[in-house]
Parts: sequence; structure tokens; C-alpha cells
Amino acid sequence: MQAEGSPPSPPSPAGADLTAEGAAGLVRSAAGKDLRLDGLERLSPEAAAALAAHPGRLSLGGLTELSADLAMALARHPGYLYLPGLKT
Repeated sequence: MQAEGSPPSPPSPAGADLTAEGAAGLVRSAAGKDLRLDGLERLSPEAAAALAAHPGRLSLGGLTELSADLAMALARHPGYLYLPGLKT
């Protein structure tokens, strides 16, 4: 999901917790680019809400399940949202 010519998104350690502030920083740093956080296996609704503000493509391939709160936060994303790892 990365645009040609754009640098890779920062790595996301599988066990790391992404704060809302950290997510907002990633959104700012990815302005005009796709945001790929496929190594992220956990996400709080607060961090998801911050990521949902990203206007470009957002890939969260490491998530395997979504709570209702997380789904509501991500539903606000205006662009393409890629969640290939979802099982539940």
C-alpha cells in the first residue's frame, strides 16, 4: 500500500503500544504518503482515532481483531483502509 517513490513507513514493533500522541506524529510525518503500520498488532481506540485523521492510504495488516470502539474510531478514516489480517 505504499506509493511509488515514497520512503517506507517507520517500523512498528509487534508488541509496542502506540500512544495517541505517537500516532498523531506518524500521521504528520506521512503527510502526502501512504502510512503502513503492518507490524502493529495492538491499537487503542485513541491511537486509532489519531491514525484515522491520515488522509491517505492506511494499512494496519498486523491487526487480527477489532473491538467495537476500535472499529468506530477507524471508520472515521476518509481514505483507503487496509486490514488484511482481520480474523474477528
